[in-house]
Amino acid sequence: MGLIDLPPELVMRVSSLLTTSELGNLRSSCHHIEAVLFNSFAKEFFTKRQFMLEHVSLQALVDISRHPTLSKRLKEVIIGLDVLHTDSGYASEASKAIYRAGHVSQGVLLETGQARDMLVEAFSNLPNLSTVGLRDYDGAGRFRDGPNARWRSYGWSYGTIEDAELAQLPLYGKPRLHPTAESAFALILYSLGKALSTPTNVEVFLRRRSKLTPSALNLVAGSMGTTITPVLAGLTTLMLTVALSERMNLDTPPMFDSNDSVADMPLKTLLHHTPNLQTLRINFDTDQFLAQNFLEWLGKPAVGSPWTKDYASGTVSPAALTKLTNLDFGMCNVSGPTLVQVVTKFNLKSLNLWKVALRCKDLDEMQANPACWAQFFTSLANALPTSTGLKSVMVGYCSQCYYPNRTTPGLGQYLRVHFAPEADRSAKTPLDTVRYRSAYGTDVRDWLRSIAKRSSVPKVCKLVSDSDEDHEDEDDSDGGDVDGGEEDDSADEED
Repeated sequence: MGLIDLPPELVMRVSSLLTTSELGNLRSSCHHIEAVLFNSFAKEFFTKRQFMLEHVSLQALVDISRHPTLSKRLKEVIIGLDVLHTDSGYASEASKAIYRAGHVSQGVLLETGQARDMLVEAFSNLPNLSTVGLRDYDGAGRFRDGPNARWRSYGWSYGTIEDAELAQLPLYGKPRLHPTAESAFALILYSLGKALSTPTNVEVFLRRRSKLTPSALNLVAGSMGTTITPVLAGLTTLMLTVALSERMNLDTPPMFDSNDSVADMPLKTLLHHTPNLQTLRINFDTDQFLAQNFLEWLGKPAVGSPWTKDYASGTVSPAALTKLTNLDFGMCNVSGPTLVQVVTKFNLKSLNLWKVALRCKDLDEMQANPACWAQFFTSLANALPTSTGLKSVMVGYCSQCYYPNRTTPGLGQYLRVHFAPEADRSAKTPLDTVRYRSAYGTDVRDWLRSIAKRSSVPKVCKLVSDSDEDHEDEDDSDGGDVDGGEEDDSADEED
């Protein structure tokens, strides 16, 4: 009996044990095998794809969108900030070969508008597109090719190991070799608007120094706003990574003052155009005060319609966001009362706090037990109504901080907060992450009060600088995002 005579389920089982190149060889063996494997192949490789702003990569996206079958399969498109280098000091022979073959450089692609035109065509041809993302790293979950294999942007194979090693170097100290998150984010939203495509999810995950700055979010004015606002209005999920500057050079101060109300004005304005938002996830920069100012605004009750903003003072009326049920914050410092006000404003079902630092009034309060986090948990438990719909809570790698000069961010004193295991509160190995999942007979308020009693801080104070915190956030191993883990790019759960 040959392979062609096996039942389809056995052929698929055999194919699941092969590497990607071996799977390609099997599919090419005959039309019957290709037909048997097509659905599983399309599910694994064409439900979610990552592309970079390079000619060869975007052309592949356009070609997929023109395919009568695969265009209907592709539900999630991710734009990566990686690049095939052609600079004389950095390029490999393999990446140079692309341009010898006639593909235009990334600079020409972006500056002539060709990248936008290609994205518009692709987005307009993808009827089931639900998620568009932006990221500066490669996703995990490519189990077929080994535990360390990554889902890279299409076209990356034109590069060599030198390209991969170069991409991992710190961005400061070398010339800019990639598009900025600012320009890529605007390009994505504008292309979606031009294509009349309204995905429900826009997700930005940036784990290196490039972040979305205030100017990157200033998109809803003028003719661009007319194109982009329909896209924002259709969003149910918005995930952002924001900071006051890209921080390409640690010696360069942020473009905006953390305490300037104008700094977060674009973000506030943007949220006023997302009335259907159900999930909001924002990763900030721990050593900036942007989060405190923004969350103070987010926690204020809405004053009704229409909303207003004052350019002179930088004030924007609070947003209602009446449909918001899932709230995630990461890498920020904020006061406990402000965070309580935000959580209790909305009828949340899920709350995730990752690497959040609570701001203390002074050094004594920061070092005291019970911890500031204990006070936060207790206050939140008391503030939540008995009818609360909060069913899921995650708090991971939290800390509490004190800034001697509250007007000058960049250097503060931090203490990591630990949690005693529920089964043995005297255990010597504390927990860094605690989770609550609603179950019959449980109450989130009781859990919060229990966690308050289990939280503590060590007696030794640690001084944390900007660079220390940033390098920790860049490490994918402990999860650079608010969800606390690497994103799995496998599409096994997709249909």
